[in-house]
Amino acid sequence: MEPLPGPLPPLPASYVEPTRDGTDRSGYITAAGIVMIIFGGFAALGGLVSMLSVGIVMSALAKGLGVKHGGGIGAAVMVAMALMYLAPAANLLVCGIGSLRFRPWARMATIVSSGIWLALCTLTFGMMILSLLLAPAASGRHGGGAEMAVVALIWGVIGIFVLALPVLLLVLYCRKDVKATFARRAAGRL
Repeated sequence: MEPLPGPLPPLPASYVEPTRDGTDRSGYITAAGIVMIIFGGFAALGGLVSMLSVGIVMSALAKGLGVKHGGGIGAAVMVAMALMYLAPAANLLVCGIGSLRFRPWARMATIVSSGIWLALCTLTFGMMILSLLLAPAASGRHGGGAEMAVVALIWGVIGIFVLALPVLLLVLYCRKDVKATFARRAAGRL
């Protein structure tokens, strides 16, 4: 066997020595970053659709096309809805991009925002279940079992998706090996 012709070229600055104990979780972090970017894109799309709706309502108000006095309140509600989509969209996009780049702040930002997201969504989901249980009694209608089952099924599916992502992100980003992967990647860039 011949010796190598010369010294090996230097490794790129972004190279991080693989661990021998298998605690490198860069694949999980990359996958989570991609999922956050996808969900952030969908939320941004929802916010843009809400903003488009505001434009349509404001245009109808300006032209006097049959929108009554409540149009201004409706526009304010749609702006609030747009912000409810755009704020989490920005958070998911920033945390997802930071995770793909293995920035240490992205791990902490994801943990904090996932905790807040989980708390708010659990509260909202609980209120939705409570309203589902109390709605027939308040309206005086009884016997809407099929309608209630469909609504419960829809809310159940939405609830699983809305609650599952912050739980998965919290479980992943709170692991010691994920924290160590972020630390190794940050040290490799210095």
